[in-house]
Amino acid sequence: MTTTVFDGAARLVTSDSRWSAPLRSAIAFVDDTGFGKIELASGNAFVFAGDSAQIAEWKSWLHSSPTGAAGHPPATKGINMLIANVDSGKVAFEFGQSELPNARFGGSGAIHARDCWAANGDGRRAVETAKLFDPYTGGSTKFLEFGSGRGNFADEVGLDGLRDAFLQRGKIMYMNSTKAIVPVDVAAQQDPQVHALRDKIAAGEVSMSAPCHSMYNEWSDQDRQRLDAVLDRIFLAD
Repeated sequence: MTTTVFDGAARLVTSDSRWSAPLRSAIAFVDDTGFGKIELASGNAFVFAGDSAQIAEWKSWLHSSPTGAAGHPPATKGINMLIANVDSGKVAFEFGQSELPNARFGGSGAIHARDCWAANGDGRRAVETAKLFDPYTGGSTKFLEFGSGRGNFADEVGLDGLRDAFLQRGKIMYMNSTKAIVPVDVAAQQDPQVHALRDKIAAGEVSMSAPCHSMYNEWSDQDRQRLDAVLDRIFLAD
């Protein structure tokens, strides 16, 4: 799964870099692929979790010179989203977030990140703490600082690069007493379910994800109307 944080006090967003796919009693995952969960467009930070293929569609749309909601934004099924304005440091839109005053948390590690942030007020530390408790959160911590513009979130690859990274260096974490982590190629030789998953990912039949409980929630008409209104304010103002 994943962990994402909006830290309004520090004016930054952060995320882990793990993408995964579920197996019976195991997790298939890959870290630090260069395909991230944070995107910057028209002075707003977009933070995603959920299905990587759907997130890739949003990233492409955000950089296509969109004309707000009239520009046919992608579907929202299978993702959660937070939009924060860089200049104001305020949340403009959210779906599927756990909330504290001036902070938001998404993903499977949200509860751990929330508890850490409540005690320490540090968005980066919150993601690092989530990694200790949530096996679906891992890899490097990515961030974007609103004030300075500093960050390490920029994409280096697209969806194909994410797939290739898993096929080349993905791992399988067995959720038994040993918590053994095995390279995907080795596991595929010994475990039919891993072999089948690897082949489906290679064929594009299954996409990796940064799963979160809210990705299975239906967006209501009101949710989509709220999002459309925010997209109009962002892109029609340009």
